[in-house]
Formats: sequence, C-alpha cells, structure tokens
Amino acid sequence: MSFERINDEITERPEGKNCILVYGYNDNEFEKISSYTKKIGIDKILKIESQEVTLTLEDLVNEIKNNNDVDKGIEEKAIIFNAVSDSELHNFVQEFKTLNLNRPLFAAVTETSKKWKFSDLIKELMAEKKAFEERRKNKTKK
Repeated sequence: MSFERINDEITERPEGKNCILVYGYNDNEFEKISSYTKKIGIDKILKIESQEVTLTLEDLVNEIKNNNDVDKGIEEKAIIFNAVSDSELHNFVQEFKTLNLNRPLFAAVTETSKKWKFSDLIKELMAEKKAFEERRKNKTKK
C-alpha cells in the first residue's frame, strides 16, 4: 500500500464513476453521510452490505452485485472514494468530523486496488492502522 500526499488544490476528477463506497454504518448514519455527500458534490453514494464485501472494488463501483459470500470478519467502518478529485477527498475527510460519526477507514480506489476484494482492502487498511498506532505508541514512550 502506498501513501501520497493529497494536494487539495487539484480539482480535476480522475476518469471513472464519481462515487463513494460506504460500509459499516447503520441506516441513520448512512443517511447523514448521504446528505453530506450530496452537499459537497460527489455524484453517487453506494452502501456496501456484508454479503458484498467479497466482490472487487471495480464490481462494486460498477454496481455488479452477483455474489452472496459473506465475510464476517469485518467490523470496521469504511469510506472508499472512486474518481474524486484531491480537493473533494481533502474536503470530505476534513469536514467529516462535523457529522459527529465515528471516523472510518478512508481510502481511494487505485488502478491496483480496483481488482482487490473489498474485504481484502479493509483488512489491509486495518493492518496499516494497527501498525501506525503501534508506531505512535512507541514514539510517545521515548
């Protein structure tokens, strides 16, 4: 997994369907996120259900839902961005706290990750989160 600094001055959207994938939120929370998403101009919000997490990000973005496998091992909340500008992503993440919802795992679909299963991406993000927390904890001990 690689990290790139977001340049909040880039307003051009990458090619593809402008949307976000939302996982792990209840209906009320999803509605809050949906309203917020419309307000900031992201075209579509897709709610990912537990029986869809074994689909690839590409299939989810294209709304091809032909799978009924369930991965019960994912309890994290996640918001995955597809074809959003750096500016939109930056603003979304910065202002998300105003919704008073638990902060999710955030990621963007890439050429590499679009072939991944949603569940694999979330597990990778969870492992990275844990590694960052360990590093932060070790730095504060010094």
